[in-house]
Amino acid sequence: MAARATNTIAPRWSGCCRRNVAFVKGDAPVIVIYDDLVAAQPATFQFMLHALKAFEVDDKAAQLSVEQPKAGVTVRYLSPAPLAFRQWDGFEPKPKKPFPNQWHVEAGTQDKRDALGMLTVIVPYRAGQRADWKAERLETATAIGMHLTLGGKTTLIGFNKAATGTKATLDGTNFDGPVLLR
Repeated sequence: MAARATNTIAPRWSGCCRRNVAFVKGDAPVIVIYDDLVAAQPATFQFMLHALKAFEVDDKAAQLSVEQPKAGVTVRYLSPAPLAFRQWDGFEPKPKKPFPNQWHVEAGTQDKRDALGMLTVIVPYRAGQRADWKAERLETATAIGMHLTLGGKTTLIGFNKAATGTKATLDGTNFDGPVLLR
């Protein structure tokens, strides 16, 4: 199993946001996104997904999925705060040229917060072969991550909350890079 991590947008100390992405290769690929968001004043946070057909939304599990003829995807939000989901289709304003209809899902925090550390787990699959998996959110003062159980194997995936080179600990494991995979 291997992981590739990227760090985009601005670092947390800028008062905005930082996004880390880990692509975990194994029997089934998994994409894990860590959004470290800081608001200038308390705010709600929204996350959007779009597809060419309606999503199956499980509000209680904070999970949604959609399948097309050749492939599908399951997405789960591991949020520290309750999320509300809203789904609709179409565009506002309407496109001026012919464009396929799209469905949109908004997952948003219900209460205003100064900051939010959101983990989004994306598991793509071939049509009809949806993987059975589960994820458990983990967080310490220095790291955020999860235990991912897929194909009978449990993997620890973590993100360093600070800049690279700063020591972080998650589930008893120390690391100083941007991502931990064990």
